[in-house]
Amino acid sequence: MIAAGAKLSIRRISLGDIVVCKFEVRFPGTLAGYIDVLLKHPECEPEPLHVSLHPKYPGLYQLENGYHRLCAAIMAGRKEVMCVIEEPGDVTQP
Repeated sequence: MIAAGAKLSIRRISLGDIVVCKFEVRFPGTLAGYIDVLLKHPECEPEPLHVSLHPKYPGLYQLENGYHRLCAAIMAGRKEVMCVIEEPGDVTQP
């Protein structure tokens, strides 16, 4: 989920700057499908990953959503992926 009041941006991020802190292996067919698409269509990519600023390591991003897409990008030899970056924003009280 994206926090209320979060600041969002979208840009390409190097795969080496994304840290996976948790994941669940749930849909192996999904991973295979993403790999297939990335290999057959190197000019395209699936929807962006959801990342946030890593709480301990400045300059790195923590993966929030998109584990299968991240793994597929690595396996397809991509160097960067498109990401929606979530940063804390101003949360105003009503």
